[in-house]
Amino acid sequence: MPLPIRPYPLQDESFAGYLLRIAYLNGWQSINGLASVIGLRPRKTWSRLSELDLSDIASTLAPWLLRSASMLIQRFTPQISNPLVFDPSRYIYDFRVDTPRVCIHCMREEAALKFEWSLLLVQHCAKHQCELSQCCPSCHKPFDVESRLLEGIRPVITPCQASSTGFQL
Repeated sequence: MPLPIRPYPLQDESFAGYLLRIAYLNGWQSINGLASVIGLRPRKTWSRLSELDLSDIASTLAPWLLRSASMLIQRFTPQISNPLVFDPSRYIYDFRVDTPRVCIHCMREEAALKFEWSLLLVQHCAKHQCELSQCCPSCHKPFDVESRLLEGIRPVITPCQASSTGFQL
């Protein structure tokens, strides 16, 4: 049975961000919540996937989105197979981070996690010339890849443990 809300990937959206947006729009708190319903195994992190992982996830997810797996694979393979991002022959073989980082200004405009923000060497938003945030400015707890990261964008970025309303943008 297809998901009730089946968004298309946004330009520059990371695969983990896309999965999170699908989960959020369909009422789950996390990607693992979505995964358990569609038949994927839960993961500790969704940001460091291999091409084989992408293929398996896309094949499982595609029928739920009424899309072809090849469309998803084609859209997200450049992020995963890019040798500048992942190269097992290097000492530091993976330049992706697990903890989400966001540009507060971009998130106000469009609630989506951009792929470039997941790269270790990217510390600032190119569009807004500001440092990426990786934790709540109210409680300083690192952001989690959970739907509350998206749901709080307007008017707050994330409900934190320190405040029931989160912090204002």
